Amino acid sequence: MQYVVQKNDDEATLATTHHVSVGNLRKANELLPQPYLVEGRTIEIPTDDKPNDSQNSNNTSDNQNHSGVETFDPNKKPTN
Repeated sequence: MQYVVQKNDDEATLATTHHVSVGNLRKANELLPQPYLVEGRTIEIPTDDKPNDSQNSNNTSDNQNHSGVETFDPNKKPTN
């Protein structure tokens, strides 16, 4: 999806708003002149945010509707 950068946009806010990782947002725009977040510039926001590594591919339990976003539960015991 294409998006026109607005004044004061930053990577973290754009990533959170569009449910993508900052890493995938950067990767989708790596060919643009840097810095790529320039007011008025059209950038690409990936619409299918997949984990970049195989370690995250086992995370299918409670995050089915969050497309690559993990939630932190301080009460959950780690599993190894």
